[in-house]
Amino acid sequence: MWRHFLGFEIRFWLRSFMLWIFLLIVSAMVFGAASSDTVQIGGGVGNTMRNAPFVIERWYATMSLLLLLMTTAFVNSAAGRDFTFNTAQILFSTPLRKMDYLLGRFAGATLISMVPVLGVSLGILAARYMPWIDAERWGPIYWSAHLNSILAFVIPNTIFVAAIIFAIAILTRSTVYSFLGAIALLVGWIVAQTFTSDLDNEKLAVMLDPFGMQALALATKYWTVAERNTRSVGLEGLLLWNRLVWLPAGLAIFAFACFRFRFEERADRVKRTKAKPEAPPVQPLPTTAAPARVVDAGGRLRQLAGFIRTELSGIVKSPAFIIILVAALVNTLPNLIFNADSGYGNRSLPVTYRMIEMIEGSMYAFLIGIITYYSGALIWRERDARFDEVHDALPYPSWIAYAAKLAALLLSLLPILALAMLCGIAVQAARGYTRFQLPVYLADIFVSAFSSFFFLAILAFLFHAISPNKYVGYFAFIVFTMVTGLMWEPLDVATKMVDFGDRPRVVYSDLYGYAPFAGGWFWFTMYWLAFSGLLAVASIAWWQRGRETGWSKRWHGAKLTGALRPAAIVFGVAFIALAGWVYYNTKILNRILGPRESKQLSADYEKLYKKNQRLPQPRVTSVKYRIDLRPENRSMTIEAGHVIQNRTSSPIAAIHLTEGDEHLESQIDIEGAKLESADKRHGYFVYSLNPPMQPGESRSMKIRAVRDRRGFANDFDMPQLVQNGTFFNNTVLPQIGYNTGAELNAPNDRRKYGLPARDLMPELERDCTAHCADNYLSRNSDWVSVETTISTAPDQIAIAPGSLLREWNENGRRFFHYKLDRDSLNFYSFLSARYTVAREEWKGVKLEVYYHADHAWNVPKMLSSMRKSLDYFTTNFGPYYHRQARIIEFPRVASFAQAFPGTMPYSESIGFIAKIKDADDIDMVYYVVAHEMGHQWWA
Repeated sequence: MWRHFLGFEIRFWLRSFMLWIFLLIVSAMVFGAASSDTVQIGGGVGNTMRNAPFVIERWYATMSLLLLLMTTAFVNSAAGRDFTFNTAQILFSTPLRKMDYLLGRFAGATLISMVPVLGVSLGILAARYMPWIDAERWGPIYWSAHLNSILAFVIPNTIFVAAIIFAIAILTRSTVYSFLGAIALLVGWIVAQTFTSDLDNEKLAVMLDPFGMQALALATKYWTVAERNTRSVGLEGLLLWNRLVWLPAGLAIFAFACFRFRFEERADRVKRTKAKPEAPPVQPLPTTAAPARVVDAGGRLRQLAGFIRTELSGIVKSPAFIIILVAALVNTLPNLIFNADSGYGNRSLPVTYRMIEMIEGSMYAFLIGIITYYSGALIWRERDARFDEVHDALPYPSWIAYAAKLAALLLSLLPILALAMLCGIAVQAARGYTRFQLPVYLADIFVSAFSSFFFLAILAFLFHAISPNKYVGYFAFIVFTMVTGLMWEPLDVATKMVDFGDRPRVVYSDLYGYAPFAGGWFWFTMYWLAFSGLLAVASIAWWQRGRETGWSKRWHGAKLTGALRPAAIVFGVAFIALAGWVYYNTKILNRILGPRESKQLSADYEKLYKKNQRLPQPRVTSVKYRIDLRPENRSMTIEAGHVIQNRTSSPIAAIHLTEGDEHLESQIDIEGAKLESADKRHGYFVYSLNPPMQPGESRSMKIRAVRDRRGFANDFDMPQLVQNGTFFNNTVLPQIGYNTGAELNAPNDRRKYGLPARDLMPELERDCTAHCADNYLSRNSDWVSVETTISTAPDQIAIAPGSLLREWNENGRRFFHYKLDRDSLNFYSFLSARYTVAREEWKGVKLEVYYHADHAWNVPKMLSSMRKSLDYFTTNFGPYYHRQARIIEFPRVASFAQAFPGTMPYSESIGFIAKIKDADDIDMVYYVVAHEMGHQWWA
């Protein structure tokens, strides 16, 4: 008998559009990822062959997440079909065995659920024959990789997921609980990922991952490109053990559900109550018509408040919301607890921005799920309950229903965000860290993140308002958000004005707060708020009241009546004005490059000027800087007087210069030189010398570079120059010669743009007259003398290479005069911030740490490491030639430490927040400082 149910399920789904749509979606996704770099599944392909066994298995494993949703749809329908269509009573009254019924339904839905995932193989095999592909990126077909993927991932994962979902569906007979079960499985996978941040927990993470993705990642972790191109992981090792754990677990849950299942309808328990006296008969209403009731503004607000209370109560009391909330907390808390102060063997203080980043990574996906689910559930609630005709006849305007449902959805997110914040604070307190920074929590969680959720909710409501049914609304919203996130790069569009809700990135730093990002983020937010207002007006105008669902009739009925017309005018005018303002700042005052345009510029630069790489050029021998920083408005002026010398054996007739930072406007004056060509698009300039520069001759080269504030950019521009924490290198100025750093690096990109493979290391036998004298940093200089006069805001300390000769105040500015104690390599930095300074001295050498006042935790360790490093290095390497050794903190826009002559910039996000607690902890602070100190002997 079970075979009849199996055959029925297979025939039913083979005739269903959903099966083939799912197969088409998977095939199209993999086809796009296999044939183009713009589409990625689980990360980029990199230098691996596009049809490599490693790629095939990774795509199959990654599709397990999509398999979760597809399997839920098939199995949930099979398990609940008889209850949905009220055929259960007829079917259950027949002489039917329970196991035949359940096993047939389960097996049929499970087999069908495996079909769409086979689109991975179909997509890869089809992409191989497309005319635009790069044939060099494709290897032979490894059928074993396809087979291993099906055996290791498709079959076990489908059976496991189907067993869980089927068990929930037949026991609860509720589609909501089945989908929540799928969310719980997703939570399990995310929780398993949190353990991989610590190397000691990798095997535990493998066994906690129900889909086997962690097992695949660990098995292939150290594979070379050659191994990835030829080897595949079968059912062996930890992957086999993972499958042996989770597959029987799923089948055991299915067996338990079969044992508990009963052929009967679920009935609510009715409490017995005492008979109440019969109510008196209802008196007829008077026939005289009552006067019309006029509802004023106060009445409308009371209506709105009542609607909000009703809708919000329905959300927060629903089992789905409670389960999602618990799942979000279950996912977030382990991440905070296990990763708050650890990562790959090192510990750090649980600073607030770190906690916020973990909350964002572990909880926000659940909030997006709430918006996606409840946007449809709220809008279609009355129609799903078949109460819409009564509800739509009530005396309220459509905007009240829209505003109430939207407000209820957004208000339901606030307690979850508040709980997340409290969890972060609790974990910080448990770690003994009490610098909670509540304003940072509030700004990041309740302003930045919440505004993003607001935009998503507005968009979701729009799709449901114009859709003929709930599922079309869900589909349209999900597809739109996914497609728009992937389409702009292939279209070479970089502006955030077309990507709904997108705004410039924001990176908080204790040094500058949010100051550099505030302008661009604010105006883009206003721009999208105005556009969201228009979407809200459109949603209200399209709001369905009545039984008519056809688009054409609803289009004619969508009129801007009442307050909608002035609202549309206000939002429309605001949007046009803000669009013009944003466009002016981001496109006129600043420059936007699309991803393909940027790569094309790099490729063209190399094609045009690579031939000049080995032309004889003069070398810099000394530089004198005059730098005026105006950090309050992120502007500066740099005047650099270079002495250049011809150290070749032949005359130099022309000097070639490559532009430095594009945000600086530079003027160049070279003694005896005339501008011959200026390629501003590629930043390449040629100056002819008359007379030519003779061997051994020296001349002067003056560069004046200005960076004025130019409104706000499409994204955060020039992160080196900020209100507090400026940090830039001398390479922001134009540099002599061809710049190999501007070339494309990725081998795939080089092939795509017709460039040869990079010559990473010259052959030893090659004539080295043109390159053997170069150091690893520069081809345009050797050892140089550097002297700097730098000014900054009166409350900041400016730092340049060398010893401080003089400090003074003039015209409300603070000036510093530095000079190198010894000629050094021509690579160094300039910094300015409101610093606290810790000072010591070692045998006449000044040891200094410049740090943010609240970051004193590891300053003593830094000073100790400098002392001990000087002891060791002077004994083994020779004398230390500088009269100072400085560590200078810079903002967390980057996470590294560098070594320059006598100065070591150090990011606030690493050593300054490191936590050395146990004796066996790796003292990263000590080791990094010692490493950078070692560089001083050749800097």
